[in-house]
Amino acid sequence: MKTVKKILICLLGCLMLGGGMGCLIRVGIGSDSLSCFYEGLSLKTNISVGTVSLLMNLLYCVVVFFLDKKKIGVSTFLFMIFGKYPIDFFYEHFFTPDSLIVAILLDIVICLVIGVGCAVIIAADLGITAYDSLTLSTSEVLKKNYVVVRYIYDGAFLLAGILLGGTFGIATIIALIEIGPVFNYAKKILVK
Repeated sequence: MKTVKKILICLLGCLMLGGGMGCLIRVGIGSDSLSCFYEGLSLKTNISVGTVSLLMNLLYCVVVFFLDKKKIGVSTFLFMIFGKYPIDFFYEHFFTPDSLIVAILLDIVICLVIGVGCAVIIAADLGITAYDSLTLSTSEVLKKNYVVVRYIYDGAFLLAGILLGGTFGIATIIALIEIGPVFNYAKKILVK
């Protein structure tokens, strides 16, 4: 029963993270680096944003398998598979506000949900997402500071997303400032 509870907690985190990504893109004033990249790739390939997320997470897993396969866990696959659906659902059904103020306020709340969602996935204690596995494995293999490696990956994906036509804007700055601290704070509360 304990495993079922952990899986349900992880799925809640997947819903929060994936749904947040879909909403962030849909609001239309920018998004975090991965969402920007997935949106841009979706626009260029005519594949849904959620499917792009699924395919990219699969690619991250292949790389991590060769770097440090111990980083791949149940959460890695749960988000890969079940993160796709909330991304697509909220990307297609969430609304785009007419007011910039409303959009900014919404994005602040959405980034809060994304940060907490990431912490909920960690709290489930079933591993981490494929992207987190990729950045952590790269950091350890190269013996480089994790924060620096994460910023390099995030920056590269953001630049690629912008070049592919993904939305860069105020919400990108909000995401950059808000998600990390919210995640760290929520993780301290949830992970015991």
